[in-house]
This record gives sequence, structure tokens and C-alpha cells, in this order.
Amino acid sequence: MKEFLVCEMCTAIVSTDLSECNYCGNDFKRSGATAEIIRLSNEIEKNIFKSDLSDLLGKINNSKFKNHPMILYRKSKALLLDYMTNDGKLDSEEFCEILKIVDSISTVSEDYWTEFVLYLAVLFPTSHTKLFFEDFVSIRAFLISINRDEDQIIENRLIQQVIIFEAGETFFKEYLFYTDPVNFINNTDFKQKKDYLEGVYTSMKTKIEKQL
Repeated sequence: MKEFLVCEMCTAIVSTDLSECNYCGNDFKRSGATAEIIRLSNEIEKNIFKSDLSDLLGKINNSKFKNHPMILYRKSKALLLDYMTNDGKLDSEEFCEILKIVDSISTVSEDYWTEFVLYLAVLFPTSHTKLFFEDFVSIRAFLISINRDEDQIIENRLIQQVIIFEAGETFFKEYLFYTDPVNFINNTDFKQKKDYLEGVYTSMKTKIEKQL
């Protein structure tokens, strides 16, 4: 992912892919504010799935670099996990708040949006979070309003999340298992079960899409 910092020696914009500033030779990764931003970014990334999210978010909010795009991106990732798990429900206002952050910092690097969509695709669907249809509609409206690439990926994942809530965790686990080519068994019972689950899933998905 391409990320950028301002070299403190010459004020040039430098990519974190570089080992030093390609304008003045400053070792920006080892000293100064740029090094601190990189260290904090790495720390957040390392601890998102390990630490208490409230403590991690508190540390981010107390940092003097809290508004830097590199920190805001990782804060968005931590916030999403926090919102998904703190009450077991994904609220549209909270979710759109995160999308607004990622959308805004994508003016610095488009990679932020692309990477965040991939992150969402890994997290969703999940049996640990509820998504009500009304919240999904609000999120979808926001995505349409900002007209971003890959918004269809987010929409498809969130439709699956609504289906989990409406059909139940057991159904969705069975659906994922029977539709995964790795698990395919060439016998009548398996095929009938697979066809049934796909039929229920398609019916629910069509019902949701008709209400949009």
C-alpha cells in the first residue's frame, strides 16, 4: 500500500516505500516526526487484533499524530472492529463515519480505499455482528452518494450480513460449507442439500434487492 510522509529536512513528499528521501537523502524512517508516525502506525497494525480496542483507540486519540492519514487509516480499522463487537450490532451512522474517514484520506493515496474494501471483505460476513436491513439501506445510500470504486464489493458483503441476521448463523455456516468448491462431494445427498441452500440464499438475496 502506498503511503506518504513529508520529509522534515526538505519538505518533499516521500513514499514509505523508500528507504530515504529521494530529494535530500534524509533517513526519514529513523528520526524525527516521520519515524514516530511510522512506529505508531506499525504498533496499531500489530495490536488491532490483540489488544483492548478501547485502550488502543485511546492511545490513538491522545497522539499528536492522530490526524495524519497513516494513523487515521489504522484508526478506521480499529474503530470498525470496535463497533462490530461492542454491542454485537453494526450501526449505519458508525459505519458511515468510518467510510467518511477512509474516503477523505484517499485523496492522499487511493490505496487507502482499496485496502479498506479488502479489509471489509475479510471481516464480513460474520456471525458475531447483526446488521438490520434499515442500517444496510442507509449505508448503501451513503456509498452511492460518494460514488467510490469497489462499492459493489461492500454492498454484496453487507447483503450477506443481513442474510445471516435474518436466516440465522446455522444456515449461513451450512451455505458457506456446501457452496465452497473445496468441500464438494459428488453424491445425491450433497447436491440436493447444496441446491436447497443456494435456493434459500438466492430467494432471500432477491427479496432484499427488490426492497432497495
